[in-house]
Amino acid sequence: MTASTDLIIQGPGLADAQAEALASLCRVQAWRRLGSGAARLADATPDPRLEAECARMRLDYAFVPAQARLSDFGLVAMTWIRR
Repeated sequence: MTASTDLIIQGPGLADAQAEALASLCRVQAWRRLGSGAARLADATPDPRLEAECARMRLDYAFVPAQARLSDFGLVAMTWIRR
């Protein structure tokens, strides 16, 4: 049995349509907003196109263990690389 991972995405003005597109790409059944600029996509499957899609949408992303909570992290730093 493999541990489930969630996909966290964030960026200024994150649109529902962006979250939905990434949810479809990573075969996510459910996602929820974490504020106006972030969302958590549950049980995400990594996809090789994810990095390019997030860069195109100007979004940061990270995979975290499904049971992890923000309080589990001492520092969270995310960035995207312009290519």
